[in-house]
Amino acid sequence: MKLIYITGIDGCGKTTQSKMLTDYLIEHGTNAQYQWLRWSPSIGKLISQIKKNNVKEKIEKLAATDNCTQMIENKTFVKWADFKRRVFSSEVFRFVWSKYATWDYYFAYKKSCSSWNSEVIVLDRYYFDFIVDQSLNYEESPEKFESRIEGGVLKNVKKPDVFILIDITPEMGWDRKRDGTSMTHLRKLHVSYNSIKSEKSVYVIDGSMSPELVRDEIINIIKELNLSSGGGYVV
Repeated sequence: MKLIYITGIDGCGKTTQSKMLTDYLIEHGTNAQYQWLRWSPSIGKLISQIKKNNVKEKIEKLAATDNCTQMIENKTFVKWADFKRRVFSSEVFRFVWSKYATWDYYFAYKKSCSSWNSEVIVLDRYYFDFIVDQSLNYEESPEKFESRIEGGVLKNVKKPDVFILIDITPEMGWDRKRDGTSMTHLRKLHVSYNSIKSEKSVYVIDGSMSPELVRDEIINIIKELNLSSGGGYVV
């Protein structure tokens, strides 16, 4: 079994590209499976209620201008970020949360991978997305958060055979997505994802191109790697 992992900030097109790649592989005779694997905490409803109680401003979907929408989104993000900062200032909470989050993610991973029965699994979000999200909670780099949990249960998560980052600017992500995610948050995400660009194991693709050109770039990467799977070839 081979894992192809596609990631990037919100709006980069990772879901679209993951599904397009899965369809391409299937059409060309490879037993492939699409998997969306963003972590949804088991206490998600509780977190949503806490956020609702602590962030009074609501995102207005029909704001007069983009600047007005961004201002409301950023103000909401700042209020929630301030609340989390106060909570994460407690060393006890930081310790408890890291244990809960890593084990909860691991259980979600195990539940998901129990259904992986194809030659190739195309992952839309995966381990590094979890690391990025949690590093923002701790206000530290992804590398530092990963070292914080080093040796824990997540060492058992299977590493991807191919790691692809679709790179776009926060401005482009906000303009494409427009789902209430603030520009402030997208900029923080962009910095975190940029931290892995220099790693040799990560393939970086310019996400500002058309979806078709991005797809072709991804397919070319897979072809060049010529991944062997089950005695045959991925493509």
